[in-house]
Amino acid sequence: MQKIAELGLVYFGGCFFFRQGAPGCNVKDHLFSTLTYQLAMNVDGMLEPVDRAVMQDFSLLKMSAAVQLKRLVIEPIRLLPIPLRPIIIIIDGLDECEDFNSQRDILTLIGQVTMDPDITIQFIIASRPEHQICDMFNKEPLFSRTRSLVLDKEYDTAADIEWYLCENFEEIYSCNRDIMPDIEHPWPMNGDLHQLVGEPLGNSFTQPRSSNLSILILISVRQRRSSTLY
Repeated sequence: MQKIAELGLVYFGGCFFFRQGAPGCNVKDHLFSTLTYQLAMNVDGMLEPVDRAVMQDFSLLKMSAAVQLKRLVIEPIRLLPIPLRPIIIIIDGLDECEDFNSQRDILTLIGQVTMDPDITIQFIIASRPEHQICDMFNKEPLFSRTRSLVLDKEYDTAADIEWYLCENFEEIYSCNRDIMPDIEHPWPMNGDLHQLVGEPLGNSFTQPRSSNLSILILISVRQRRSSTLY
């Protein structure tokens, strides 16, 4: 998912990966504090207001998700100049968050953010299409601010996988030419790459989490004046 944010077409703010059974990675309590740190590191101008907010009230890091989102994300962003591109936040594996109430609370807060015309944040959310999650996206305010892409059996993932492999093999080749003097370019050869993409591997590569994985992309339809929607 982070590869999406590093293509140069978007302004990567931060990401959070929910993982069931992983301590600290399956609860909503750490979501916005983690994103706050990443935003402070990745977005120009965010570090100072975030640092000031925490220094004024150390208990912020233990407060509710709603308070953290407001005080550590929304309010600092309001102090920034209008960005040329929206700030992208990626949340992966929402269905692996601890329970439905937490999932609902997260989506409710995100829905509130997308309704604010002064906050240029866009969210990319990846999740299995659990009923309770789909139900939230089928209601306002998320329904009219969401674009969805369903990766089911009808979605051809081969081209995406081939692109991903090409990019990463090219990076490996470029960084290791001194120890690969006899290896011809391109590496691997196209035939080998096509065979690798077509290798079933138990479908674990083409369908890493579910045969019906749904990627839900939230895009705020309103933005600050003079800002550009990508």
